[in-house]
Amino acid sequence: MGIRDEIEFLDQIANSLQKAEVRLQQAHLNKNPEDFNNLKKFILQLQKRISEVLI
Repeated sequence: MGIRDEIEFLDQIANSLQKAEVRLQQAHLNKNPEDFNNLKKFILQLQKRISEVLI
């Protein structure tokens, strides 16, 4: 993967992370533990993927 591809990929992941954060907050406000836990796992997977690309 070239540097431009990596930057584009990281940008897409960052956008997904921001959207997931909003949904996580909404799940918390709605007291929906299933969605909250699923979103938390998704966010952690995104963070792991970001770390993999940066290394």
